[in-house]
Amino acid sequence: MTDRKARRTRAQMIEEMEAKLAAYKAKEDGTYTSDSETLIGKRLKGGLKRRRTLLHRAQVLIAGRAATEKSPPMNGIDDKIERAEARLEDLIESRERANEQVARLPGDIEAIAKAIEVDEQGLETAEFPSDLLALPGEGEQTNAEAETVHATNDDDEVLNA
Repeated sequence: MTDRKARRTRAQMIEEMEAKLAAYKAKEDGTYTSDSETLIGKRLKGGLKRRRTLLHRAQVLIAGRAATEKSPPMNGIDDKIERAEARLEDLIESRERANEQVARLPGDIEAIAKAIEVDEQGLETAEFPSDLLALPGEGEQTNAEAETVHATNDDDEVLNA
């Protein structure tokens, strides 16, 4: 091929046209043989390339890959499943604890409110109720509970006002 800036000469154009004419005549006679690939060759190479790509993607999905210059690392599917199962267990435990708290805390709040009324009246000695739900400490929270704590910190000011 010629340089883009350089123009083809008339002799080059004639030569290219004669090559095309010869190819057309050979095709008409049935004697044409291409220097380039045949259609089946292109399809076979394309099919091979697609399958190699798909195999590579499946291997990366299963085993993961290290970080490269252009992309971050990927964990294998087994690692992802383990983390998802751990997250699911955490969510199930959080739901069970939340359901217990929703069931028991209204009674606890009522009992403490009554004890506060008794203490404020001063007629008798108030006692802290003994059968209250044990509150979880900082280290006892699940990840979902910790996320909820951070998400609702602003709500605490409104509720306790």
